[in-house]
Amino acid sequence: MTLPPDIAELSHSLLEWLYDHYDDGADTPGVGEFFESRAAARAELGYLLVQYLASRDLVKDWSTLGGPDARITARGLDLVQQIRAQRAGDPGERTRALRRIMLRWLDDHERRAETVTNWDDFLVSPSARHNGVTFGLIDVAREADYLVRVGLISGGSHQSGPGMLRPRLTHNGRDCVTDFGGAVAEYLRAVNAGGTVNVAVNGDRPQVAVGQNIAQNRNDSVVMPQYEPLANALREILGKVSGWELDDDDKSDVKAIAGELLDEVARDEPDEGAIRRNVRAIGRILNSIAMNPDVQTALAGLVVA
Repeated sequence: MTLPPDIAELSHSLLEWLYDHYDDGADTPGVGEFFESRAAARAELGYLLVQYLASRDLVKDWSTLGGPDARITARGLDLVQQIRAQRAGDPGERTRALRRIMLRWLDDHERRAETVTNWDDFLVSPSARHNGVTFGLIDVAREADYLVRVGLISGGSHQSGPGMLRPRLTHNGRDCVTDFGGAVAEYLRAVNAGGTVNVAVNGDRPQVAVGQNIAQNRNDSVVMPQYEPLANALREILGKVSGWELDDDDKSDVKAIAGELLDEVARDEPDEGAIRRNVRAIGRILNSIAMNPDVQTALAGLVVA
């Protein structure tokens, strides 16, 4: 059987389940109960998951002809403790993981030519569980909105937000999965070519080139007068954000969103909803360093008429 793309996520879920049922060497429920408690956990992969974990000395393979089974080893116990300690100390890790998992899940379905109409199947799949935590609709809706904003997926809007209906990978999203395993922050850093963003203005029309190998083409429309203050603020942000006290992920996000905003306000008919969402997104990031005078100036310019 071919290894599924989410083998690591599935095996970690099983390992944590074994950890939670461990009782100092006493008999524990067979892993069949793990699959029974998860309607879409793909029980046919049980043997494969046990073998995968056993090959890493994380469990002992107790499988029989009657079904897969395993007992967690001391090394497995240590790994789960490390994972949970890391999770508690790095809340952002869960967000980064969900973005990666969502992109890879879409890629897996597209490679199998399967149509995805919404995220319902994802929410009941083993992929929606990471390091012992299950992602919910609010988590997925938040990150679908983000992935739409940074141009990695497309999809229709739902009451939960953009990207919730008929989600698809964009060309950039496919590149992110293929070249970076779905690691969004690493992809955006590479796209931004070490943080270099060049902004050229021809008259009132901004041209944004992010990185060395990406060209963004604008049509012949100019920025509408009501958006000119916003466009000026975005250019200011792009020119200074690399020197601000933000982590690399936040800097990459600001650059990507600002570039998307400049693209939007240069359209013949800008999407005011998308503009307002992206302005709020940049504002949320910059508010963490709002004591910086340059940031205060930038925030004051992030106004949509």
